[in-house]
Amino acid sequence: MECGVVVGHKWVWDISFEREFMGWERQLYDDFQLVLQQLVPKHGVYAHVDCLVWKHDNMGMFSVKSLCAVVEARWFSEDGWSVPKSLRPILPSKIALFLWQVQKNRVATKENLRRRGVALEEGATCVLCLGAPETVAHLFLHCPKVWQLWVSVLHREGVWWGVSESIQACLAEWGSLRRSTARILWDLIPYALCWVVWLARNNVIFKELSFDAEEVWESHMFMLFTWIKAWWKDCPYGVHQLSQGFTKIDIQGKVGVRIVVPWKPPQGTNLKFNVDGSFQSGCAGIGGILRNGSGEVLGKFSRKVEVTRADEAEVLAILYALLFCQQFMVSSVEFESDSTLVVGWMSGGKMRPWKLTNELNMIDYLMPLVNCIGVIHILREGNAEADELAKKGCFCVEPVWFYSGP
Repeated sequence: MECGVVVGHKWVWDISFEREFMGWERQLYDDFQLVLQQLVPKHGVYAHVDCLVWKHDNMGMFSVKSLCAVVEARWFSEDGWSVPKSLRPILPSKIALFLWQVQKNRVATKENLRRRGVALEEGATCVLCLGAPETVAHLFLHCPKVWQLWVSVLHREGVWWGVSESIQACLAEWGSLRRSTARILWDLIPYALCWVVWLARNNVIFKELSFDAEEVWESHMFMLFTWIKAWWKDCPYGVHQLSQGFTKIDIQGKVGVRIVVPWKPPQGTNLKFNVDGSFQSGCAGIGGILRNGSGEVLGKFSRKVEVTRADEAEVLAILYALLFCQQFMVSSVEFESDSTLVVGWMSGGKMRPWKLTNELNMIDYLMPLVNCIGVIHILREGNAEADELAKKGCFCVEPVWFYSGP
């Protein structure tokens, strides 16, 4: 690089200017030097190269998930409505899109087709009740045959409810109507009901079938069961249990079995540094604990850091642990973190975020200096002490930086 050189194992900035500094510029230059000392660029085979940055992610990395989030924010969140986050892993995307079309009055009902200039031989009357124009509000809420389906749900919940004027209003107040049904199951009901009503309506028009309210009811129940079973692999309930009532289903019982792996001491004369980052109530902290093969604590640190994401705090925790080892001349250390994402960055198995380039470059520089054995992943239970130090660091006034020696 033209702006610095490597002296031994240390990077030294060497920036020259065409003229001498004026008096008032000297302080600016000194401040600039302080900033530079915190930046350690890669060199040699690790030289930094230009790369594309995905601006819709804080870490600069593109993913289909982040792209979908952008699309949803722009289109599905209009007027403050969007699919609840708790339902996104469960709900098929076509159903979510359909209900978005319903609440935006963009479904091809007869009334909407008539407004678009489509000539309808049978007119724009609702094919279910034959008593009113087929608008979105009528078809999915106000039609007497459809309204009976909503009444059946509310009756079982023990709720008296005046019909909403629109689907938007129905969705807005639906959550507050719940009494005893599990939250997730209750929130899924409008999606299932509206979809099966639409399918039944199309069968009447295109297949000349009759509207069977009991069959539509069973279809919506089976659809709910299918969604829950696909999401909850170990669901202990069957279709017959769901059909007996939503209140019989305990979604809160969906608790996975987690294998607890305790902390293990390092092998031989090696040392182990457990680190963690935490983000609570708008504050971030980092912590680390150094132990030998006997489990004896040799050192620890805990402090507050100015970052806005937990993964950034995790990276800083590893960096400070390396600086800790460098300061106290500790070597032959293996590091453990409970963040699979950050461990992947350390090993080069995952694309590194541009936002953390300087910190990750510094980590690469320090690892060989302290003879880092590796950075490996550990489950949270085995990282409890480091986690506690990180949480305390979020609100720590005076940082903890302690080493007792071997």
